[in-house]
Amino acid sequence: MVDEIASNCFAVRARIASRDITRLYDDRLRPLGLRVTQLSVLVAVMKMGDAMPSEIGDALHLDRSTLSRTVQRLKDNGWIDELVGDDGRSRPVRLSRAGKDMIRKAHPLWVKAQAEAASTLKQVSIN
Repeated sequence: MVDEIASNCFAVRARIASRDITRLYDDRLRPLGLRVTQLSVLVAVMKMGDAMPSEIGDALHLDRSTLSRTVQRLKDNGWIDELVGDDGRSRPVRLSRAGKDMIRKAHPLWVKAQAEAASTLKQVSIN
């Protein structure tokens, strides 16, 4: 029973693969001071335009605490701007010029990570 779970559990293997792939992207993006989660949020903001953080979180399936930390780091780095909503409370975000530049700089590194990830995933097998 234990050997069966240890050897064949799809959830465990998927989590291991996910961590390995995330590490790969983070390693490639590190020279820019960027993590793959941050890049995914930047790209989502660029695609969505002015967006509420909750909409971004929903689109990327990120929990509130992860999204909140990531958005704060992106604001601190000047890669997104927080807008004041009509009611003064809601705070949609928008990609800044620096954020657009970061996506452009990240793209060639992402392309390399993408190729490595594809190669890695082709090697994953379930017995």
